[in-house]
Parts: sequence; C-alpha cells; structure tokens
Amino acid sequence: MQLFPVPKNVKKQEGQFKTENIQHLAFLGFTENEQVHLLKKASRAFGKDITKSDDPFSIQVIQTDLPKQAYALTVTQEQISIKAADVEGAHFAFTTIGQLIINRIIPCVEIFDEPDLLIRGVLLDISRSKVPTLDTLKEVVDWLEQLKYNHLELYVEGFSFEYQSFPEVLDGGNYITVTEYQELEQYCLERCIDLVPNQNGFGHMSDWLKRAEFQDLAEMPEGFFIWGAHRAPSTLNPLDERSAELVTKMYHDMLPYSNSKYFHMNFDEPYELGNGKSKEYCEKVGKAQVFIEFMERMAKVVRSYKKRPLIWGDVLIHYPESLSSLSKDLIFVDWGYSANYPFYKHLKMLAAAGIDFLAAAGTSTWAVVTSRYQDMIGSIRNASLNTIKYKGLGILVTDWGDMGHLQYLPFSYPGFIYGALASWNFHEAHEYLIAPFLSRIVENAFLAQLILDMSNYTRLEGEYRSYGSRLFSAILWAEHSGKDLKDFLTKMEVNIIDEKNRLALKKEFDGFASRLNTITSLTPVAQTVKEELGNALNLLQTLLKANEMFAFKKYETIDEIIGELKAFLTNHAKLWQIRNKLAGLGESSRRITQLISVLEKLKEGS
Repeated sequence: MQLFPVPKNVKKQEGQFKTENIQHLAFLGFTENEQVHLLKKASRAFGKDITKSDDPFSIQVIQTDLPKQAYALTVTQEQISIKAADVEGAHFAFTTIGQLIINRIIPCVEIFDEPDLLIRGVLLDISRSKVPTLDTLKEVVDWLEQLKYNHLELYVEGFSFEYQSFPEVLDGGNYITVTEYQELEQYCLERCIDLVPNQNGFGHMSDWLKRAEFQDLAEMPEGFFIWGAHRAPSTLNPLDERSAELVTKMYHDMLPYSNSKYFHMNFDEPYELGNGKSKEYCEKVGKAQVFIEFMERMAKVVRSYKKRPLIWGDVLIHYPESLSSLSKDLIFVDWGYSANYPFYKHLKMLAAAGIDFLAAAGTSTWAVVTSRYQDMIGSIRNASLNTIKYKGLGILVTDWGDMGHLQYLPFSYPGFIYGALASWNFHEAHEYLIAPFLSRIVENAFLAQLILDMSNYTRLEGEYRSYGSRLFSAILWAEHSGKDLKDFLTKMEVNIIDEKNRLALKKEFDGFASRLNTITSLTPVAQTVKEELGNALNLLQTLLKANEMFAFKKYETIDEIIGELKAFLTNHAKLWQIRNKLAGLGESSRRITQLISVLEKLKEGS
C-alpha cells in the first residue's frame, strides 16, 4: 500500500472493502456546492457515478473540527467514513481512496492526514517558447491532483497570454487564450487546485520593449551588459507614467478572467533599475524605495480586482531595512534554485519582520537538457524545511524554460513529485519514493529510473556550477556570443570538460543508450517518453562531441556534429507537437540552429 504523499498516520486493519457496494455519499455538513464538488471527486475516484443519499451503506462524509486540509479516513469491511473540516480535506481523502483501490478492493485502514504546508504549488513557465496545449496542461493538473498540490501558476512574460487590448502582439499564436485559461481554471477548481494568475510587469519585459511603440518605456533603451554579454532592454522605466498605464492595461486583460484570490506580480530581476532613466532618482531616495513605489502602485491596481499580490523577493531581500514598509497583505516569494541557497537566513528574516512568505525551489531542468538532480532535491528540501520551521505559507516548485525550453516534460516530473512529498509530510519525503510515482506517470518503471539517472549527468562534468552545464554552454554562448567567433571560442575554453570526465560521461551516455534500446513493448504514453529520452540523450552525446572538439581545437568531426544537431531538430519538431502549441517550435529550435550557424562559420575558418 503505497500512498503519495505519505500520510501522517496509517493503521492497517484486517479485512477489505468491496467498492462495488458503493453508490452514494451521505453528508453531514458542507454546503450544497461543496457537496456537488465532492460527488464529482468521488465519481472520479471510484470510476463510476456516485450520487447523494442517506442510505446507511453510503460513504459518510462528515464536517467536523479538524485542522485546515486535514482528514480522517476509516475503511471497515462494512463502510467508509471521511471526516474533514473543509472541502479540501475531504477532497484529499478521496484522492487517498483512489490510490488505495486495487481491483475494486480497498484494504481496511484508519488514516489521519494533514499537510505540513497549506500552499503547495507548481509554476510552469509558458513564456520561453513552450506553450503546452490545453490537453497537456490538464494532464499535468491530473497528476498534481494525485500529489495533493493545491496551487498552480502559468508564468507569463511577453505575449504568452491573449492580451485582448493588444491584438497586434498576438500574430504568432503562441499563447494561451482567455477561453483556454477559463476552461483550465474550472478544471483546476474541480481538483482543488487554485489556478493563480501570473504576469510580469517590471523586469522581464524584453518582448514588449522590442516593439517600436514601447521602446521608449525602457529604463535603458540601448540595452545593458550582464554575464559577459550585451542584452536587449528588459526593464520598464518606473518613473514614466506610461509604464504604469501599460501594466495596468495588461492586468485588465488578465485579472477579470480569474477567480483566484491571489495574483503573482513577479517584479523580479529588474536588472537595469537605477542605471538608466531612474538613476538620478535612485541615487536620491535609494533603489529599494524606487522599486517599492512602483510595485506598491501596481499592487493597488491588483487589489482593485480583489486579489492579494505576490512578488519575487530577489530585490528587496538585499534591503532588509525596507521590509517594514511593505503592505501587510503582500506575499513575499523568496526563490533559490541551488541546493545551498540560504533559505534558512532569508525566511528567518521574513518571519521576524512579520511578512507572509512562500519559498520557491526548482526542478532544475532548464539550460541543461535533462535536470540537475542534486539541486532539484536540495532546493526543494531546503525550501520545505525552512518554510515549515519559520511558519511560512508554503512552497512553489518552479519549472523554467530558459534557452529554448529544450527539456522534455518527463524530466520535470521528479521535481513535482519530490515537492509534493516534502511539502505535505517532510519527515517522510524520501527520494526512493520518486521512482514509483514517476513510473505511474510514464507507464514504465525502467523509463522512470532512466529519467532519474539521466538527470544526474552534471555530477560527472567537473566542478559544480550554479547554472546550466558545461555541455549546454555551447548552446548558451552560441546565443549570446555567436556573432563573434573569437569570443564564442573564448567562452567555450572555460567550459571544457577534462578528458577523464569526458570519458566518464561517454561511458554513462552509452549506458543510457543501451538501457533505452532494451525497453520495448510500450504503451503509447511510454513510447512518447522513450522517444523524448532518446532525443535528449542524442543531444547530450552530440554536445559531448562538440566539447571534445573545442578541447582539442581539431574540427574533423564538425560535419558529423552539425548532422547530428539537424537530426535532433527533426525529432524535436515531431515530439514538440505532441504536447505543445506548434507556434513556439521555431523559437525553441533557434537555439540549436544558432549553434549550427556558429559551427558552420568555424568550419569555414578552420
């Protein structure tokens, strides 16, 4: 009997209950709407229509005094009873029942369960090339429901939402429509998941600022240098009245369609703030004050839609003296994606300041092809532990799509699974529990284990780094330095993997390929996953060949590498369309075609 997440207290009893006897629910308490919700949930759990009745053989669903989201489930040979204080607790009890059913039999058991954290969320990046289809999003939601998540955000920057006030920005078609959003929200609500609207409106505004009609709103219209490369303008000028007008209109296009009581404003990484048009004012009153003034102005707009604002904490966490001036309803989201991120320090400070907070960890799948397993585990464990310790609201497991969103969805699921385990019952959040649940998702235990093993390759690259991987760096620097071949090669020199580690990686990848080839007789779901793993592995093997080529500065293999990258793109196009909207494929593939272009220039000059 393996339940996910692990319940707080389970007492196995003798005997079993046959679900064929179940036809009805009998309620004591709960509103009419809540009863309708639970009847639908019970019907899904039992795989048949369940109706309301006072029949003595009905499942007894009793509203009583328990902690929020907690439930007590008793299964005897004659009856099932559920006790909960709220509809969420009763819903989670039915999720547990669904996991207990095997061949229409439920073992007799007594369970008391409650979450460590009241908000357990996932954030999906739908703004870096990849906008999942509605069917894909619903599939993800189904698995999140099984894991007892109750919060989902779709990260929006640029034009990945249907802004009806700006039809001119929607030509590409790579966005979620208002109709899709509303349908997804209803789907989430039926599964006790709050679909929280999310939209950036300060930093991360590059796509808007590229357009002629908005260029003048940039803090630094000429762009800026960061991490060894020039970047396009990304931050609004907070002093320009038109910046607030633009963001207000964006809010108007999204927030009326949401029933959530929250809104994630983001406001992270305003890199240029204080270095351009606002420089003089920032020097006068301080960068933190300028940030707070613009943020609070926009938060007031958010409140007009009866929503509570969330913001990322990366700016103000460095100005602890400013925290006392924040509005009391603001929820501070401290994010850190490396295993050693100091959540313990930051969350303690936020708790002392009386600020409500979430901690955001990550799946660590971005800019790496598969995942950085140790950072995924470490960041989620760290975030959960310290949020529990300092009495935060909950955690958010983020799944970003930097650099073309080249990772496939199966590599994100381990982070979702572990996040659910750690935020519900931290002391029973064992890593060995990831594989069994992942096996359910991908419908094959061997594929599940291979996903986890492939997610660990960065440990063989050499010295730890906090972002990306040495293999992926060829794609990264083709993007940022590809126009200057000399600069690209210089960047690659610091990403060379030594010979011992290259040989270890080659052996590891060959082993993965051998294992993948032996996995046969698959369901359609598992077959798709196998092909996704195969294409990801092919890309890693090609990037390893490229890294070796850069190490020796001998380019005899360059045609072979280019050919393999083109083969990857062919397969990538096929796989992309299974889960995602076609319109984003070109932007994703561009990261690989840029590397091909750099290699072709290198070939001409060699």
